[in-house]
Amino acid sequence: MFLFFFDKTFTSLYGEGMYVNKLITMVVLFLSPIVAFSAPYLSVLDDISFGELLGKNGSCELDATTNIIGNQTGSLCLYNKTGTPGRYLIVSSPDKIIRIRMNTKTNSGDGITFIPSGVYRVTGEVDVAIVANQYQNIDTGTTGILEVKLGGVLAAQIELSLASTFTFTNMTGIDWNELP
Repeated sequence: MFLFFFDKTFTSLYGEGMYVNKLITMVVLFLSPIVAFSAPYLSVLDDISFGELLGKNGSCELDATTNIIGNQTGSLCLYNKTGTPGRYLIVSSPDKIIRIRMNTKTNSGDGITFIPSGVYRVTGEVDVAIVANQYQNIDTGTTGILEVKLGGVLAAQIELSLASTFTFTNMTGIDWNELP
């Protein structure tokens, strides 16, 4: 019952930004001694989105901490724009080690490549920079929650249709497991 209430509360308050992060932390800190999760799980809060694209060859980078799209070459992304960083939560037991890797999306014939960057965040700990294609071990701390804030470099080697959008659902690009 507590888990259902937690998910329902989180969903209904999701649009409130930083307030949500504090609420999650308070709820988890309050419940963590009482509730033991049977298995760790990954929850998608936001898929990464570069928004509307101009469709020309080039690349751009979405900063996961500022939401700003910059470092552009060519005319792939709109200038002076913000995007939506991917946000994912891995919920585990407190003080567990999560082994995690963010994989690059290579050109699979669609002309698009994506190189992930961003941070792994645990409440009360120093953020850890994401290193693409490399396993990293992250301690979940006293909350048992690991937040992933995902940005990265998007590149197009071919022209796309004008006003295309690019929303990257990175579930398959995240390899993770809880270490014993």
